[in-house]
Amino acid sequence: KIKRNHSEMQLLLEENRRIREEIPPIFLNLMSPVMKKVDNALRPGLMSISWSSMNIERFFEDIRQALKELRLLNKQVMDIKSSRVDQILDQISKTSLVALPDKNPWTVDEFLERNKKHCANCASQLDAKSAKIEEAVSELIEIFTLKANIQPKQTPPAGEAQSDTALEVDSLTALRPTSSRTTPDPGKTMRDKHDDENWLKEETAELFNHFNHRLLDALLRATRVSLDLLRKRVFFQKSSKIHSYADDHYSGSGVQAHIPAGSVACLRVDMNLAIPQIVMQPSLDDIQHGLNRCTQYVLEVSRGVYKWGFRPPAQPPEKIPDRPSDHRASERAAAERIKQGLEGPVESDVVCNYYKNIADHKDVNKVVMMLSSAVNSFRQEITHSQQQYPEFHFLWEEDRDKVVEDFVATNPILSEFLAEIYKFQELDDHVNEIPDSIVVGAIELFTEPLKLAFRVEINAWKMLYGRSLNAQYKAMMEEVIEFQDEYCKRLSRPIKDLEDVRQAMGALEAIRQRQIEIDMCVGPIEEAYQLLNRFGVSVSKEETDQVDTFRYSFQKLLSLAGTVQDELVEIQPAFKAQLLDAVDVFAHDMEIGRASCRERV
Repeated sequence: KIKRNHSEMQLLLEENRRIREEIPPIFLNLMSPVMKKVDNALRPGLMSISWSSMNIERFFEDIRQALKELRLLNKQVMDIKSSRVDQILDQISKTSLVALPDKNPWTVDEFLERNKKHCANCASQLDAKSAKIEEAVSELIEIFTLKANIQPKQTPPAGEAQSDTALEVDSLTALRPTSSRTTPDPGKTMRDKHDDENWLKEETAELFNHFNHRLLDALLRATRVSLDLLRKRVFFQKSSKIHSYADDHYSGSGVQAHIPAGSVACLRVDMNLAIPQIVMQPSLDDIQHGLNRCTQYVLEVSRGVYKWGFRPPAQPPEKIPDRPSDHRASERAAAERIKQGLEGPVESDVVCNYYKNIADHKDVNKVVMMLSSAVNSFRQEITHSQQQYPEFHFLWEEDRDKVVEDFVATNPILSEFLAEIYKFQELDDHVNEIPDSIVVGAIELFTEPLKLAFRVEINAWKMLYGRSLNAQYKAMMEEVIEFQDEYCKRLSRPIKDLEDVRQAMGALEAIRQRQIEIDMCVGPIEEAYQLLNRFGVSVSKEETDQVDTFRYSFQKLLSLAGTVQDELVEIQPAFKAQLLDAVDVFAHDMEIGRASCRERV
């Protein structure tokens, strides 16, 4: 029996040691009343109970009951701490307060709008989680107060527990050793009550401040990590190998904090042509201003989280809004607080939220200062990207009208026109080779507006050359068409006498003299208009129809000339005889005239 009692005592002492080792240091003092009950239950074993005592079983039972109460209390507070405090604090510390693109970059306006909404949503969520933790801490304080047999007169706000909590001590037997209760002294009892009341106030205030400070650390960590992630995205080409706070925080947490070199850029910027310069829209200053506003949005999240004990009565802290309407209302309230913070802090906000604690932290200020000059890190690369198109500068630097006028003054042929136009066509091909986007740091420069501006300038040059080519060959075509129409009319007249023969012979002679010239210009005219059509130079429908029938009209003229030639060959004998007869008559008349003249003389 003695051996069994010895073994039982060893088990109880081992359990007592194990339970006490599981108690977190922050709870040790507040659990001292219950631990004193265990000590009081063990004290008879040191003073009056022996291994053969008759009431040793009662002694063991008292120890078991005291240990059971301590074990249940420890389990109760540890469950609250782990599930309702530590878990939520871990969620707060891992909350990302900045929205970053994962597939396609955003414009500056879109970047600011998304982050403004995201930060307002985060502020409402973090405030609700803070309220949950505050409720859990208040419940822990209530549990410890009840275990100490001290009942509060009223339940004050948790934040006032540090200074204004008024507690009434009903029973202090658990806090006083057994020997102190053997000879009651009214004066000493009142002093003990006052001391124990102060002790409980100090311990609960320390517990409250401990978890309040842990909440501040979680908010600070979330802010630092979010700003550091933004910094890494902004400087990812420059600082992808720099050891950062985000690497420490996310290592082993399952969250990818490292930003690889091929990450998506944050901001989308268009490159455009504002003659005489290639510019960015928006400018680098506008981008820096947008980053500064985004940084301020992240800092302003803490303005939307009320300090414990300062929450307005209209917003109960015990429930996270679940319904869509409540959630939207909470977001609107958080957004309004963030907006007020951007416009200027309200005097009461300095003590009602955590903004000042977060914004004044040296690590946060360090990242904010780095982000405030972020664009300077890639300003040189941006400038280089804007200056890498010198072959296009003549498009707007030279006077198009004067250059084309000087070129036309040299009376160029079609091949020279073609060479000039092809020069701009090759330049257009170079435009197509310009990449659609260029990534410089956190900025992705989209070149489509710039390429469009280049094409507009190139087309303006091509159109001017095209119109000059059109004017030159239109005049040439109209002169040939006029010649064809005129001689078609001459050859279409019927041949009735020798005068008609003379007119026909003259027309045939003129056609023969210009046949080679016209035949050599038909091809270039057709090719010129094909060139105009290929490069999109607008030509009237009348001109197009004339070009289509130009060669046919010339062939028709030649065919008509051949027909007239054949007709002249056919009628030649008759007109020859008539001509010979007329010559004979003329010669006879001349002889008669001469004879008459001689007779008169």
